[in-house]
Amino acid sequence: MTHRIEQGGLVSQLPIALTIGSGRVGQSFAVNIGEQLYESPISWFSQRAQWDLSPGYERHAAPDFDRRIEPECLSCHTSGKSRPGEPTHSISCEQCHFESASHFVNPARMPTAERDRFCEGCHLQGEARILAPGSIWTDRTPLYTTYVSSVPSAGLKVVSQVEQLALSKCALESSGKLWCGSCHNPHGPAVSVQQVCISCHDGPLTQTHTTYPGECATCHMPRQSTREVAHTAYTDHRIQILGHSQSGTAQLPRSLHAWREPPLNLRERNLGLAYVYAGQREASADWIQKGFALLLPLRLKDPEVYSAIGSVLMQKHRPQEAVSMYQETARLNPDSAEAAHNLSVAKMAAGDTAGAVSELERAISLDSYYERPWLLLTTIYTQLGNDTLRSATIERYLKFVPQSLAFRALKKQTSGGASNR
Repeated sequence: MTHRIEQGGLVSQLPIALTIGSGRVGQSFAVNIGEQLYESPISWFSQRAQWDLSPGYERHAAPDFDRRIEPECLSCHTSGKSRPGEPTHSISCEQCHFESASHFVNPARMPTAERDRFCEGCHLQGEARILAPGSIWTDRTPLYTTYVSSVPSAGLKVVSQVEQLALSKCALESSGKLWCGSCHNPHGPAVSVQQVCISCHDGPLTQTHTTYPGECATCHMPRQSTREVAHTAYTDHRIQILGHSQSGTAQLPRSLHAWREPPLNLRERNLGLAYVYAGQREASADWIQKGFALLLPLRLKDPEVYSAIGSVLMQKHRPQEAVSMYQETARLNPDSAEAAHNLSVAKMAAGDTAGAVSELERAISLDSYYERPWLLLTTIYTQLGNDTLRSATIERYLKFVPQSLAFRALKKQTSGGASNR
């Protein structure tokens, strides 16, 4: 299978390298560019039986094969924890049973908290997931903390099944007996949800229940649409009574707390990072400031902390201070193209154009397929009126990513000609 995009007379066509999803709800697709996987702008939505823009591309005015799939995404959508350049694998036994070739772990036989961690890894996104220092998503068991809001979201979130179930009266009163595996059997025939419900609710049913022969989930766990993924509906795991909702909680002040607390020495660090990241995503000045206040006093030689502080300083229009934070990030993480790019943005805002260009070239040398440094470098040369370096930068990038619609359009504007290569 190949996917093809046409824009402004330009065509980009790439073969599909990986299919994501079973097809029950839908399927997304990935292409290889260099040693990285990128999401195709087009996905198949099974419930509507139609093709449309992939999740994350809905607001793109000019979709391209430019949305890199991060290791955190691959940690759930593939098995084997692939690193750049390594082959990806479909979901296998190892996803839940760890290294099945050497030993076998059965989550159902583990203590409640350890058992639930297996499901939480891919079905509890929360507001932010914060990696512990030194841990990465391609580790076999990455160390991270998930933070959730004190006030449940008014709408249904796609990856929040664990959080929803924990809010239900059924789960709260089951003393840990009701868990994902109660209704989901990954190895055999489907479980009757009605029988699971009756195992606790075995008293006489009301008249309304005796006249309805369907599964309990039809009414108490209905499928709902979500703003995160179009054309789909997901099961609401809160197990609510019809006519009863949590709408009043939306007016309460929101705060973040750890689903499972990290070690004591990481609690302020991780909570601060969670507030900054979630605040920036939700455009919450209050959360951003809470995170900033938690992180600023920490004297940690931690590149992620320095980077988060730098990002807030940029939002506060204090680029010179942000430069010092990003310099520490780059010093502690010298192989990160993203760190070099962030430093270049801060230097540019601080008026150091030459320093910004230097950092952009370093970012490019670290990851030649990372588009953002190339775009900023092109913008700088445009602002400087240096058409020669602007054109040279565009040509350099196209040597690495010749199918890029954005850069071919820039080349077309520069040359005044057309290219459909």
